[in-house]
Amino acid sequence: MALELVSKALTIKNENGLHVRPAGALVSICRPFDADVKLKFNEIEYNLKSVLGIVSAGIKSGDAVEFICIGAEAAEALEAIVEAVESGLLDVQ
Repeated sequence: MALELVSKALTIKNENGLHVRPAGALVSICRPFDADVKLKFNEIEYNLKSVLGIVSAGIKSGDAVEFICIGAEAAEALEAIVEAVESGLLDVQ
C-alpha cells in the first residue's frame, strides 16, 4: 500500500506567530496521527511533532506556510491541522 501524501498552504494569522504555546498546541494535535507531518517555510521543512522545530522556524503573523502530511492517516492529520489553524485555536498568548 502506497503512503498518502497531502498538503495545503495557509497563512498564519496568529498575532504573535507560532511561538511556544501555539507550537505546543500544534504538536499536541499532530502527535496522535500515524503520519509524518511537516511544516514548510522558506523552502525548509520543520517537524510538526517538535515544539522546538516549529519555534525555530521563526514564523510570524502573515507568513505563508505549507503543511505536508505523509502516511496512513495523512488526510486526517491535515484536516485537523487546517481546522486548528483556520479556527484560531492556536492563537494562544
